[in-house]
Amino acid sequence: MLTLTKPIKDRDYWILAEGYKSRGQVQEAISAYEAALRESGNKSEILCNLGGLYRSVGDVRQAAECYRRAIVANPSAQLPHKALALLMISTGRSAEAVEELRRAASLDEKDPEAWALLGAGLIERGEREEGCRSLVKAQQLRPGSDKLRRLIEDYLARCSAGRSPAFSGTSLKR
Repeated sequence: MLTLTKPIKDRDYWILAEGYKSRGQVQEAISAYEAALRESGNKSEILCNLGGLYRSVGDVRQAAECYRRAIVANPSAQLPHKALALLMISTGRSAEAVEELRRAASLDEKDPEAWALLGAGLIERGEREEGCRSLVKAQQLRPGSDKLRRLIEDYLARCSAGRSPAFSGTSLKR
């Protein structure tokens, strides 16, 4: 039997969860993150990681709940807004996603990914002028990104051809 000499802290559970996750043991990772939450209360970072795991196993309801709890726990954190928006995009709720992306972009005005995703969502909703301004801002923030340049060119070409661009919520990480 294992005897603990000191209490397990939320950080210990977090480390354990990350270990499980890296080995593909998602259910064990979820359990460890839930234990971390019991120890710490509602920490935004833990809730975002837990939400990501729920999303990876297809539990959209639990993932959304985690992201919303993370927003309540830390309203000024950008990540839960962006994560919730991407989840909404994946479930066809692009109007709600745009509102979350507006919040994410306002919380970190130097995040090109938030601006690009916001621009894409606005264009899909028919708000082409504001959407194009958001895409241009994203390009200005990350001028050397080929992926971002291609995304903008694709959206502008689709808009000028009168076609509705597909709002996929793709990550723009290099």
